[in-house]
Amino acid sequence: MTGRSGRRKMTVFVRRETVAFTPEPGVSHPCWPGYKTVTGSMSYMPYEDEELLELAKRLSDEYGLELDVVNVNSLRGKLKAKLAGVRRAPAVKIGDKVLDGAVGEEELRKALEDIMPSEA
Repeated sequence: MTGRSGRRKMTVFVRRETVAFTPEPGVSHPCWPGYKTVTGSMSYMPYEDEELLELAKRLSDEYGLELDVVNVNSLRGKLKAKLAGVRRAPAVKIGDKVLDGAVGEEELRKALEDIMPSEA
């Protein structure tokens, strides 16, 4: 599979959550002393997803692949994952082959070696 730039492509499907937080209920009313209106959000990714993404970045540079990262927690990401045949995240798709779940470096390298000659 080739990307828009003509380079071969590796797609990584990860779960990235964004959690919103607000101030404590006791200090969230404007009449309360020490009132704070600060709210915010924090993004995080499960450890196994983060590990797979780092491995995919390293190997995509090594093999000269275009890396596409898809967040399966978004609606668009869920649709892309479903269409790609991903059953559970994290996952990697190289060509027509999908590797579901946490993938080790050896398994990913083997998949790259199997697919690279057929697409050259």
